[in-house]
Amino acid sequence: MGCEDCGYYDVYREDAETGEIIEEYAGFDHEYAQDDKEKTMSEKYIYEVSESSVDVRSWTIESDRKLTEDEVTDIYQDSQIYDEGKEHQYSDGITITYDGTEYGDDAQPLLKGDFKDD
Repeated sequence: MGCEDCGYYDVYREDAETGEIIEEYAGFDHEYAQDDKEKTMSEKYIYEVSESSVDVRSWTIESDRKLTEDEVTDIYQDSQIYDEGKEHQYSDGITITYDGTEYGDDAQPLLKGDFKDD
């Protein structure tokens, strides 16, 4: 039976009386066909693409007392509000309003991988 990839058949000579192989030829092209098959089957190219832009989300917080940076950060992160323009009572004396999102229009792509030359 020959090689299904390249059609190569083993060529060898054997001693008629003993059956011992005297000469064997593995085939130059057969070796390359097998290497190509293994490379084709095992090599994959993976490309990672990410795109970033700057979106700006804005909130307005009103308070009866002076707040720390940590308190302001906690208030807007905990609020989970995205109803633009609506005022929400966060706690006694503190209200928060989601002012909206300004979407960035200058997306910057980042491509990673082993690329073929043009």
